[in-house]
Amino acid sequence: MKFGFQRRRPLLIAASAAAVTFGGMTLAAGRQQKTALGLDTSLLVTKDEVAALRGQLPNRAPVPTDTPRELPSQPPPKNAIVLFDGTNLNNWRKRGSDAPATWKLEPGGVMVASGGDIMTRRNFRDCRLHVEFNVPSMPQATGQGRGNSGVYLLGAYEVQVLDSWGPAIQPPGRPLGDNECGGIYGVAAPRVNATLPPGVWQTYDIHFEAPRMSADGMTILRKPRLTVFHNGVKIHDQVEVGEPTTASAGAPKNGEGPIMLQDHGNPVRYRNLWLVPR
Repeated sequence: MKFGFQRRRPLLIAASAAAVTFGGMTLAAGRQQKTALGLDTSLLVTKDEVAALRGQLPNRAPVPTDTPRELPSQPPPKNAIVLFDGTNLNNWRKRGSDAPATWKLEPGGVMVASGGDIMTRRNFRDCRLHVEFNVPSMPQATGQGRGNSGVYLLGAYEVQVLDSWGPAIQPPGRPLGDNECGGIYGVAAPRVNATLPPGVWQTYDIHFEAPRMSADGMTILRKPRLTVFHNGVKIHDQVEVGEPTTASAGAPKNGEGPIMLQDHGNPVRYRNLWLVPR
């Protein structure tokens, strides 16, 4: 049997022929035609209205995709250790010293790379590390001189921070190097280029498995592993790292070490750093 419907599955959202308000948007009323089953078509939402409604629905937690995007600043969960909340640098010290970190603090809960590398005062092992960073626009600079910094797990294994955005950095057909943004420096290039333009806040969510050591702490029984999400895109999946990467603070002792942020001479900004031990 055939009825007089269009071949689509419309969305029924109300039981009133009057105008309907949903998500702050008023849908059209007055479509009073009846179908063969007696359904009032004023109750049906068109495809255009559905598309408009989608843009007005409340924000939901970001879902990893292959499309990089600026994510909202993510507050630390209840079980997180806050490394930097924008108010002070009490959890940080200068690299290789107990002296306080001297990076510049800016309004908006931001610290700016300056005056040398800094390290957390605490050591860590397995963890999920959340980092938000913002590289400066340096159009006259090239290569490793464009917004360079780095995030080191255990002070030893670097995930590179750099301005690697745009076709000038990655022409069609040219693969990224392991020294571009998101690269595990000298070890593995990111699976895709998930960078955003300079001046836009970006995120790393790094799931880190520390090296497994022998009982005397002298021999690595299993290499450390990193899974990295950059702006919501998985760019590394369980990548093993052997030796400490370039410019690190050296091999970790007993499979633990600090988080280190690199000052490479560029005013890279950081905010909202936290860590969840695993």
